[in-house]
Amino acid sequence: MALTLSEVSMKLQEAVGHQNEGRLEAATALYDAILADEDALLASDATPGNQAVAVITAVYNNLGSLRLVEGHVEEARVAFRRALDLAPGNLDTLTNLALVKRYTGNRAGAVEGYKQALEIEENYLPALVGLAQTYGELGQFEKGEQLLQRATARLPGELGLKAELANILIPIGRGKDALQIIEQALAVNPDHFGALTSKAKALQLVGELDEAIMLLEKLVSRQPENAILLNALGLAEQRRGNEEAAAACFQKAMLASPGFEQPYSNLAALHEQHDQIEDAKKITEEGLKRFPDSRHFLLLTVRFTRRDGDYSTAMTILDTLPMADSDDQISYQCLLERAELYRQLANESAAKECDQRARELRNRYPGLILEYSSKDKDRAKSSD
Repeated sequence: MALTLSEVSMKLQEAVGHQNEGRLEAATALYDAILADEDALLASDATPGNQAVAVITAVYNNLGSLRLVEGHVEEARVAFRRALDLAPGNLDTLTNLALVKRYTGNRAGAVEGYKQALEIEENYLPALVGLAQTYGELGQFEKGEQLLQRATARLPGELGLKAELANILIPIGRGKDALQIIEQALAVNPDHFGALTSKAKALQLVGELDEAIMLLEKLVSRQPENAILLNALGLAEQRRGNEEAAAACFQKAMLASPGFEQPYSNLAALHEQHDQIEDAKKITEEGLKRFPDSRHFLLLTVRFTRRDGDYSTAMTILDTLPMADSDDQISYQCLLERAELYRQLANESAAKECDQRARELRNRYPGLILEYSSKDKDRAKSSD
């Protein structure tokens, strides 16, 4: 028997709760249950404003967002396109499609997508934040900061804007400024989740790693199944040198959300850094089955191949990964790996060129070094 519109709305609300707390598998199951009755719901709805269309559009947008978190970009694009077919001009959908463009490296297209949404509603918060983030990804931090400053002036009660303003300052090393803005938001709402997660990032940038970990542990205690928080805590523990705690966090994140790629690749990288190569290869093989387009796992495959002495194959795999100077940590790691391969191939001039590009990238985005493994940081320093 098909679900009623009331039942669908209740399932949607329940799914959103799961998704917000990082229980992605549970959220997916509920979204799939709703979409199984999509045709019947759309055919039977004669309510003013067609409530069924609004609900199903929301389901596709939420499902697409979930797929992006899991790393399934094409599945996300399909979901968002279906949402746009149902409700052309939907602000959530336009913003989500812009985010897909960011994920695929089309940042110019993302800027246009966000601007399209803002032409419809100039104060639409997700588009404002997304546009500012994209400016940051393009290295136009001043432009992003100015946009968020203007938006904060228009919408002083939107604490999320303050958190994002802090986030755009962190990559360029302005941790103290970011903390000052975050504290302004927390003075209004001490439990604001976005501000608290931004604070954890900023604390690490200014060298307060122990305090950052305490904050992340507090957030995890509130949402123990939030895979994103568990992964962030694992990275922080890894930076503190507590590899056992880091591995435990990554494993918990994998159990909480088997479709979330980052903890898998982080755990594999952790094993690789400590020369536990067989463990690292095992996780990487499993990861590539789950996430065949994962750039993290492909980069690990490059490292394994290089370790085995097959430099030409390693370079061939590396050629499928991005080389562009962006704020993407994978681009940075690819430059370091390419430099190492050129050295093995006795091409010192090419190796030095890659070292230089990596150094420039690191200097442009000092805050993003927080995202790199300890081994990559050491290799970056050795190239100076």
